[in-house]
Amino acid sequence: MEFLKKWNKKIMLSKMLTKMLKIHGNNPGMWIMASKFEMEDNNSSENARSLLLRALRHHPTSQKIWQEYFRMELMHADKIRKRWALLKQGNMKTDEEEMTDNVMEGLAAKVVYKKALQAISNDANFHMSFIPILKQFDFTQKLEDEIYANVQTSHPSNEIVWDAIARRCLTLKTGEQEELEEQCYKVYEEASTKLNTDKIWCLYAAFCLERIDQNGSSNLKEKRAEQATQVLTTAGKHSKLSVDIYNKWVRLLLRLGMLEKATATAVMATEAYQDSVALWIQRLTLYSALLETGDKSSKKMMCQLIDEAVMKVRPEVSNP
Repeated sequence: MEFLKKWNKKIMLSKMLTKMLKIHGNNPGMWIMASKFEMEDNNSSENARSLLLRALRHHPTSQKIWQEYFRMELMHADKIRKRWALLKQGNMKTDEEEMTDNVMEGLAAKVVYKKALQAISNDANFHMSFIPILKQFDFTQKLEDEIYANVQTSHPSNEIVWDAIARRCLTLKTGEQEELEEQCYKVYEEASTKLNTDKIWCLYAAFCLERIDQNGSSNLKEKRAEQATQVLTTAGKHSKLSVDIYNKWVRLLLRLGMLEKATATAVMATEAYQDSVALWIQRLTLYSALLETGDKSSKKMMCQLIDEAVMKVRPEVSNP
């Protein structure tokens, strides 16, 4: 294939792909590869569309094929938009039937999106997978808004959906950075109130921790740290956070000079995950720091902690 592409043998390559599909028609990847060739190398949206429709007859529930079909229709609309822009610049006459607003706005892609959800229903991740494809194009804002609204209505109890909706607030161009982050927090607060699951609290906490290291004024960074500590404290009371979140929480408290609270959080973490090597090392490291102060009681507690860690961490987990 690479040889034929290098020498621009498009007709031969098209014939070869047709033969390959007859043999490997049960492989969705082959259909996608063939349609990409027709769309991107052979510049034929009609052939690409025909191949993808045939592929869906063989694989009606293939998420990758539906996603590629959606992308192909957006590419087709993008090409028409660019052609239309060039014609307008040259004041040339155009075929109005070909250059319709519906085509240029991606109506065909919208139809594909709806058909895909009919074929593969009740899958929030699949529903959300169309959004990154939309972001590759600069004329899809309206369809993106519609998909976000649809996915929130269709999957009101899905944590990933709430997380995506909250994070989307950062991409809005309606205010300053601090105001956009406040909108994110409001969405997460609503989600944590309605769902109150371990997963949504972990996602909320992860977002707060991510924002701490982002650029901003010293005042904004202080507010981020305060928001993170508040959310983590509340989340720790309502749910079981992940090992990674506990680890980052302790490190955040240490950065803020809150050693006592960091130690208490490390204890909470090892109680939640008694066989986590990483959390036990973190807890032991904190007590090791206390030893440097010369506190004899800490030395005794350190020995007790080591014994406790050895008892609770399973050998198969601790072995490298």
